[in-house]
Parts: sequence; structure tokens; C-alpha cells
Amino acid sequence: MATVRRNAVFTFETSRQVLVARQVLQGAGVGCEEVPPPRGIAAGWGVALRIGLNDMSAAVDALALKDSEWEAVYELGPHHEVVARLG
Repeated sequence: MATVRRNAVFTFETSRQVLVARQVLQGAGVGCEEVPPPRGIAAGWGVALRIGLNDMSAAVDALALKDSEWEAVYELGPHHEVVARLG
């Protein structure tokens, strides 16, 4: 049986926030991918960053260290549906 990788997405209000956050995460060694925000999320900008849920602590620490801004962060289920708002 295959293991399902649990993910989270950060949403943003501006394109600049996405660019800065992606650079910060990549610089910290946190893998991220630009994706559309999940359905049902009223994100200010049409791009979100998806990361592995296991990387959440490292991602938040890296973004906070560089004073990066994000709108919200959500845990995703196996079908990329929103399970919970994490912050």
C-alpha cells in the first residue's frame, strides 16, 4: 500500500509575497511548488505554495526569520481538499 504524502498550502495576498516566500523556502531547503489555491479558499492571490506537512515547522520558522508575509496556511487531505486551517 502506498503512503499518502500529506501537504499544506500557504496562500498570499500579492505576487510579491509568493516570490519572496518561495525564495526563502528554497533557501532554507524546504521544497515547495506553486499551485492554484484549493477550492473553497478565498485567497487574495491566485497562487499558493504547497509544501510537505512534515516541513511545516521549518517553513514557518524560515518565513518568520525573514519577516515574510502570508495570508493563511491550510492542511490538505489526500485529494488536495482542505482539512484544516493551520494559521
